[in-house]
Parts: sequence; structure tokens; C-alpha cells
Amino acid sequence: MTLRSFSSGLRRLGAVVLLGATVALGGCASVMLVDNEVQSHPRWSERGNGIPQAPQVFRFERTPSQEGGRAGASQDMLERLTTQSLARAGWTPAAGNVRAPWAVEVSAIVVQLPRAPWESPYDSFHGPFGPRWVHPYGPGYGFHGPVFPRLETPYYQRRVTVLVRNAANGQVVFESSAAHDGRWNGTEALWQAMLDAALQGFPSAPEGRRRVDIEVPR
Repeated sequence: MTLRSFSSGLRRLGAVVLLGATVALGGCASVMLVDNEVQSHPRWSERGNGIPQAPQVFRFERTPSQEGGRAGASQDMLERLTTQSLARAGWTPAAGNVRAPWAVEVSAIVVQLPRAPWESPYDSFHGPFGPRWVHPYGPGYGFHGPVFPRLETPYYQRRVTVLVRNAANGQVVFESSAAHDGRWNGTEALWQAMLDAALQGFPSAPEGRRRVDIEVPR
């Protein structure tokens, strides 16, 4: 083999390696689909307000249980993410002593399950006719069934709720919630997707239940 042909082979090999690396990196850039069950209840007209046109300003309200400690830190995050979702509709927090006509309250609930609701706590390969352990003093004191518990993977049920009140009289003029179940542990991207889903179409979101899918980077 000549030096020229050897160099040419190296160049071709380098191109193949570079192409493979590009494909591999492209495959790593994946997204996750956050499927949300959304329920919205606009009450603008019922309360005599009419759908407000952007721009609008608001202030956050908190319940006593949302103040201080870890609850307060979690609430800080939720309100920051809610601000980003409302900004897409032209709603921004009131600055300084500016009077805000609207009060916004956001809350979240997380339930952690040891496994998905449809999963058995035992390995499926043992089946219903697994080993039987019998008491040495006679029949009827044994256990029949799977023996080894499966390795658990937590499963999370989450819901966020956004309430908008008329600041003058405290009447709720808009309510919307988004629920999502899955194994993905809580991240800001997940909560942002749920809040975006709950506020999709705000303030003119449709009445009732619907599914809203949001894609977020993994």
C-alpha cells in the first residue's frame, strides 16, 4: 500500500467516525411528551367582567400553608413559572405600588406511589403457581404465590391549579388545572409544561375537559 492510499483511507475512516458521532449526538437530543388532562372553568362573563384584553397586571396571593420553609420555596418556583406562562398572554406582575385588578393563586399536589397503579408488587415470572411454603405442623398454614418482590420504580401523580380572582371583590373569574401521571421525577421543565397546558388559550380557554400535550427536552 502506498503512502497516498493509506492517507486516503485514514480520511475516509475519519469521515465515517465523524458521521457516526454526529448521528449519536443527534439521537441524544430527545424530547419528552407531557400529556396533560386539563379542565378549565372561565367565569368572566358570569361575574360581569368580560374577557380582559392584554396587557393586564396581577399580583400573586398565597394561603398560610404556602408561606415559609420548603413550602415557600416551592411556591416561589411555581409563581415564577406561572409568571412565564401568563406572560405569553400579555399578563405581567404589577410593579411597586401599582394597583392590580387581578389576583392569581397557584397550587400543586404531588402523590408518589411505589409503583404504577397497574403493576403487581411481585415479579411476574413467578406466576400464580409459585413456590409453596408449608408450616411444619401441617397443611393450611402456608403461603402460596410469588416470593420475590419486584424492584420498585416510583410513579408520580401531579396536578397544578391556577385561580384568577377579581381583586376588588375576591370573585373567582377563571380556574384551570392540569394533571399528569408518570415516572419522570419533578423538574422545572415538567412543571412549566403543566402550567403552560393549564393556561393554554388563557384568558379565552374553552370550558370543560381536554387533553393538551407539551413537548419538553429531556
